Amino acid sequence: MTLAHRTTTEIEATGVQLLLDHYATSIDVERKQVSVRTPASEMYHFSYDQLILGTGATLVRCCSGYRSQLRGEIRGWVRA
Repeated sequence: MTLAHRTTTEIEATGVQLLLDHYATSIDVERKQVSVRTPASEMYHFSYDQLILGTGATLVRCCSGYRSQLRGEIRGWVRA
């Protein structure tokens, strides 16, 4: 799997711990702790120095007739 044009191995080599397909169920900002649920529904609690949450993304392909319309809408969002 690649993330942001880098592999998970490259990202983890920088000291970042990736928890892919996990769900944050609670975040205690004062204690710097996060509770997560794994894909197997197991619960874990982690302490953190810095926390980055990725909401994920899904590629959506549409037919060519709608592409120009979508580009116009996206340009409209950028201008707003």
